[in-house]
Parts: sequence; structure tokens; C-alpha cells
Amino acid sequence: RTASRPDPTSANTAPISDCSISSADQINFHWRKRRGSAVVLFFCSRCGDPNCRTQLVQLQRRIDELRDHHIEPYAVSYDTPEEHCRFVDEFGISHHLLSTADSATIKRFVILKTLVEPDHPIRTSSGRSFHGIPVPGIYIVDTAGIVREEYFNRSYTTRNSTGMVLNSALGAVLRPEAASEQSWQSERIGFRAFLSDPTLRLEYAITLYVRFELADGFHIYSEPSARWIHSDDRRSR
Repeated sequence: RTASRPDPTSANTAPISDCSISSADQINFHWRKRRGSAVVLFFCSRCGDPNCRTQLVQLQRRIDELRDHHIEPYAVSYDTPEEHCRFVDEFGISHHLLSTADSATIKRFVILKTLVEPDHPIRTSSGRSFHGIPVPGIYIVDTAGIVREEYFNRSYTTRNSTGMVLNSALGAVLRPEAASEQSWQSERIGFRAFLSDPTLRLEYAITLYVRFELADGFHIYSEPSARWIHSDDRRSR
């Protein structure tokens, strides 16, 4: 599946600019000339959703690490460019914020939240209707514009951590320098356990990684599938 579902190479789209704020409807999610992956994050509204604000700020805190691995994040919402500018100034955001004020891009991805009626009395802090917000989620897109992973949670309030996103885009497991590690070792088996992110946060999905090291001639298996991990198999489970 391609990232811009109708046609990622459409002639009416423009290449991604270096600006932090632009229109999502002018973005071409097709990175033939890029060396790395892209994280396309759809968030409800930085104006009325504290979970979205927190997620964007957490993404910013690890932006250097993401870019060191050639991963570029793009956050899309129905907020106006002016609202995005105020958010950038307030929190020092340097990753891309893309505006689709009429929710056109959100509709193209078929993730428009249809439960909110246009005339619903509850409004954002700026007085706008919540109608037009997306189901919050993340797409991991490779250099060919192909969606390799997607994260959408059953609960509206749950967000995926930046560490999970980074590891998914890399296809590898990195341990954050600030994350603590627990280990144990015996003659036959040893293990190390750490989290994908330095801290646990309320309503954030993070990954616990456990790596085993087995002595020669030993294996691990679990019921009922009895999937064996031999001492010469270094893959994490």
C-alpha cells in the first residue's frame, strides 16, 4: 500500500519542502531521493487534545536521534498553519507540522473520525468544531513511499512512544542511553531487559525488550506452540 493512497506520484503533488509548516495536501509521500524512512503521524489537534501535544513534544525531544538514523517525522492535523506556528513557538518544535484544514488528506487516508458531528457543542480552545479530526495513528513509510508499518490503537487516548516508532522505522532494536537495563546471568542462561523509552508515561504504549543468551546445547521453548530458541539463535523474543 502506498502512503498517499490515491496516487503517491501524482503530478499535482509537490515534493516535501524544508519548512516546518506547510499544507499536507501539497506533500508527495514518495521519497525516491531520500536515504531513510518517514514517520507520518496523524494527530487530532494540538489545540484540544493534551495527548497529541505530549506526543509531538516527546517526538521533538528525540528528533536528533531520529534524524541521525535518516528518519524524518511529519505530523498532520486539521489545525491551521497559524495554529501550528503558535505551537512551534511555544514548544520549539523543529519537525514538520502539516496542515489539512479541510481534512482532505485525512479523508484520503480514510481515517476521518466520523463520530463527531459538525454541529457538536463541544469545541476546541480556539472555538473550532472537532468535526474533521482523524483517528490518531502513525504510518512508517520507506524510501519508495510504501507503508511498512502502521500503529492505530483501540483506545482513543493511547499513543505509541517515540522509541517504538524509531525501532520500527529502523527495523532494529536500540536501547536509549537514558533507559535502565536489568540483567541476570547463570551458568546456563542470561538475559537483559530494557524499555524502548527512558520513562513510562500514562497512556503511552512502549515495548519491553528481553534478550536471552544460552549456553551451548540448551534451548528455550514455550507452550503451546513449543517455538524453540536454540543457543545459536541470537534473535530476541
